[in-house]
Amino acid sequence: EERVAKALNKMGVPSSQDIDALVQRIDALSQRMVGTRAARPATKTAARKTAAARAPRKAAAKVAPAKRTARKAA
Repeated sequence: EERVAKALNKMGVPSSQDIDALVQRIDALSQRMVGTRAARPATKTAARKTAAARAPRKAAAKVAPAKRTARKAA
């Protein structure tokens, strides 16, 4: 088992311990994100949505750049 583990480690395959450590980090980050979202005031989000709704629609419809024509080789 040790030889297989060493060979896998040399090839860069993560061990089950590495995966478990990553899962714990992801869980911790997820908990921090939940706390961050709860700490934000709701008025900022509502203000952003309202401002986006008032934005002119012309900005969204951009004009396509001019097409380049192919040059013929002489």
